[in-house]
Amino acid sequence: MGLFDGLTKEKHCAVCGKEVGLFGKAKLKDGNYVCDDCSAKFSPFMSGWKAYPIEKINDHLAYREANEMALQEFAATDTFGAATKVVVDSRKGWFIVTSRDPWREGNPDIIGFNQVANCSYSVSETKTEIYKVNEPGHRESYEPKRYDTDYDIFVTIEVDSPWYSTIRFKTNPSRIKVKGSKEWDAAEAEAQRIQDLMMGVRNLSRQAEIEAQLSALRVEKAAEPEPANEVAAAPDAGAWACSCGQQGNTGNFCQNCGSPKPGPSEWTCECGAANSGNFCQNCGKPRPEAASWQCECGSVNTSKFCGNCGKPRP
Repeated sequence: MGLFDGLTKEKHCAVCGKEVGLFGKAKLKDGNYVCDDCSAKFSPFMSGWKAYPIEKINDHLAYREANEMALQEFAATDTFGAATKVVVDSRKGWFIVTSRDPWREGNPDIIGFNQVANCSYSVSETKTEIYKVNEPGHRESYEPKRYDTDYDIFVTIEVDSPWYSTIRFKTNPSRIKVKGSKEWDAAEAEAQRIQDLMMGVRNLSRQAEIEAQLSALRVEKAAEPEPANEVAAAPDAGAWACSCGQQGNTGNFCQNCGSPKPGPSEWTCECGAANSGNFCQNCGKPRPEAASWQCECGSVNTSKFCGNCGKPRP
C-alpha cells in the first residue's frame, strides 16, 4: 500500500452516499464519514456527535425530519429574549430557542415545557487588560493594572432530551459595559422573565394554565419601570413602543428586535394611554379583541403587522 493510498481512496457519506473529498466531511468514531450537508441538519444544541455510531446519527436525522414537519403546526404566541429568542406556542405547550430571523429558518428544535428540568441565569464577566505605549513604542501594563470589563447575562435551560441536555444563550444583544445600567437591568429582567416562564409553566398541562402564566409575564414586562439609577429623559413626541417591549423607538424599525414601526392603527386603553401593541404600555391591559390572522411565519396576529417577523397583514 502506498503512502498516499488512504488519501486518494474514494470516501462516501454514510448518510446520503455522496462522495466526499479531503474537506467537507467529518469522521465518526466508528470510521464512517458524514458530509457537511448532512451534519448541517443536526440540532445546533447537540455536541459530541462524532462519537456516535452511524445508527444513532440516522436516528437523529429522522428526529430532525419529524421536527421540521411539526414546525408547520407551530404558531408563535409570545416571544422573549433579544438576539437569541424564546418563541412560545402556548396552545401546544411548545417553545423554540433560536437566533435566526425569521425563526423558522434552520429547523429550530421544538421543546415541550414538560421537558424542562431547570432554568437559571448567571452573569459572565470578561476582563481585558488595558495597556499604555511607552516612548520606544512598546506596550506595557499600568501599575496597578487596568482592565476594560464587559458583562453578559446568560440563561441556562436544562431539558430532558435524548440529543442534548443544556441550552445556554445571552439575553443582552451586545456586551454590557456598566453594572446596573439600563442595558444591564433590561437583560437581567428578561432573563428573570424567561426563568419564571420555564419554571412556572413546565408542570402545567392545560392551555388555559399556560396562557394565564404568560399573561402575567406580559403585564410585568409592559409595566416594568425604568431603572432607579437612570435619569428618565423627556419622551420624544415621535417615539413609539414595539410589541417586543422596547420603548422610545424613533426610527422606522425597533432598535431591539428590528420589527417595523406599526401603522397608524393605535388604540386607547381604558386608562387613557394610547398604544400600538397588543398590551397597554401604562397598565398592561390587553388590547380589545379584533379579527385575528396568521402570518406565513406561523405567528397569530390582530394588528396590521406581524409581531414576530414584521410582515404586513395580507
